[in-house]
Amino acid sequence: MKPSMRAAATAVAVTSLGLVALGGAPASASAKKGCPYPAVCFYLTTSDYNNSHPTAQFKDVTTGFQTLGPQSRGAKGVVNTRNDDVVSIKFLDHGQGEFTTCLPPNKVWPVQSGITVTRVRIENRATCPEGP
Repeated sequence: MKPSMRAAATAVAVTSLGLVALGGAPASASAKKGCPYPAVCFYLTTSDYNNSHPTAQFKDVTTGFQTLGPQSRGAKGVVNTRNDDVVSIKFLDHGQGEFTTCLPPNKVWPVQSGITVTRVRIENRATCPEGP
């Protein structure tokens, strides 16, 4: 199995990880779950996520992955409010190794138990790559 998981921009993919596609509404410059536009926000606890209280945010497009710090590593939720940029997220899955998922623009990922997000890269493209 390839150590990479990707979600298509219009499909609800990676459902075992809880990736949620928020319908087919057009992209707009607005906040989601307390995350301002344009940012990628992390919610350290389920309570932070449920109460729309981000504990960390990233805004810069980068060529490499950024290691998450103590307010984002192991987050229980990730929100991408950017309209035209995807977010690649590295995570550890139940001790089975490191994987990558792609969060499309204007989408939310409520992270399931056993998943530990570790690194992030904001990419200057509007769609996630096709799955393997």
